[in-house]
Amino acid sequence: MNVSFAPGMAGFYNSENSPVTIADGQKIRITVLKNNGDGTSLVSFGGGKFNVKCQRNFEPGQTFEAKVVDAGGKILLQPEGEKVFASSFVRFMEANGLVPDQITAKVFEFMEQSGVRIDKKILQKSRSVALNFPGKEKAAAEIACMLLEKGIEPTEEKVGQLLLYLDVTEGTDPNGKGAGSSEERESATEEEGDDEDFLKGFYSVLPCKKSGILAFLNHFKNPESSKHWVVLPYEWQQKENRARGFIKLLLDTELKTTEKIQISCEISCKKYYFVLYYGNSKVKEVRFCSLPPLLSSEIENEEKRLGELFCSGMNGNSVPVTYSDLAYSEGLYSSSEIPFSFEDIA
Repeated sequence: MNVSFAPGMAGFYNSENSPVTIADGQKIRITVLKNNGDGTSLVSFGGGKFNVKCQRNFEPGQTFEAKVVDAGGKILLQPEGEKVFASSFVRFMEANGLVPDQITAKVFEFMEQSGVRIDKKILQKSRSVALNFPGKEKAAAEIACMLLEKGIEPTEEKVGQLLLYLDVTEGTDPNGKGAGSSEERESATEEEGDDEDFLKGFYSVLPCKKSGILAFLNHFKNPESSKHWVVLPYEWQQKENRARGFIKLLLDTELKTTEKIQISCEISCKKYYFVLYYGNSKVKEVRFCSLPPLLSSEIENEEKRLGELFCSGMNGNSVPVTYSDLAYSEGLYSSSEIPFSFEDIA
């Protein structure tokens, strides 16, 4: 949420005409009263009601904790659990006519990791498409950007197909409901006219009966970039336990090397995320995280255990292993890597 109050974080008043003061770093409780439909919402906090400019849609009745951030004379109310962007990021985005929010950041993240040219029109259109998918905006924006970079129009149908596939494979949707049926999974991955079964090159038993849009995107490379993503869903059953997730490979097709491998794994009520970075055909660094997070007392032992695992076998040398939120991935492709490079964009 972007709240355009006066600098100094003071000097505005509640409904009883009493001054309301908020300070940088303070946490406050926000209640959304009304979506005005023009990019602003009527919200309540500090005993008063205020019309504020919002960077994404909020529904009446939503409540959340927000952190107050001083961003170059503006007051940002950043929902807890989301990245708090530096004022330099906010200024850069606004100077280029972009909204400095989580959705735009996700598209930037994907572009940088995929080695594609930063294009303002693609950023804006990706964000516009993503707003049609409340609660899934970041994943939808990444998918829309990927389709645009491949010269494919990011229709709601195509983006929705990939989001549904992501939900079904991961096991739950954003509302916490269970995974869909096998029929839903097949519906999410089927597409008319795609008769090349690309997945047969990776699976002895196919995870779905027909190849679909994900298989097509794995096969279809952007000619303007040497980097290419291949996303492979998997399920693994051992007795009564089942694991599912994605294996994502970022390939350099010119050098014919693997740049990194991302692995997500959901087992029962726990999720794990791993990123393996490669150099000279060997793992040079590993990052991992989990939901719910590990206890602080457990992190060092887990880092050591994984480090010993990767220094054996083919790798040979010791590998730095770090428990980090940067291993987290919430879409089909990029992980949460920073910083962004703030160069002038087209």
